[in-house]
Amino acid sequence: MGNDLMGDDAVGLQVIRRVRQTVGPDTPFDIHESTESGLALLDEFTGFDRVWMVDSILTGRFPAGHLHRFPAHQLPITGPTRLHGLGVGDTLRLGQLLGLPMPRGVDIFAIEIADPYVISDRLSPRLQLALPNLVTMIIDSIRCALSEEHGTGRR
Repeated sequence: MGNDLMGDDAVGLQVIRRVRQTVGPDTPFDIHESTESGLALLDEFTGFDRVWMVDSILTGRFPAGHLHRFPAHQLPITGPTRLHGLGVGDTLRLGQLLGLPMPRGVDIFAIEIADPYVISDRLSPRLQLALPNLVTMIIDSIRCALSEEHGTGRR
């Protein structure tokens, strides 16, 4: 997820593009890019059993490039008071209330950024340096989770 015109906010899109290049066309994953937020994410979630999201985050407590990982059920239900409208937690809850086939698991990879308001078509130098490691960590985490789900025990 992200916005290609807002500098470091595009990190999720950049990571997913590199993941797609790394795993190749024969991957068993559906890999999607999205610039959507709020209610529009219902279409991105509906019908999938498991979803891994990659997006930027600004906590101010970690350096740019730090990777956070947490399940979506830890996200607060905030209502439509946020800048992007409904948050991810709100959108998932709404889908459940509407009886839509929502994923049983949503894991979020959130990459710390320093400034989400810079208009640029490039990532900051710190995120450009972190990008290869982020891609590797995300691919390894997804492969590990899938092997545990399928009982192969491989990591």
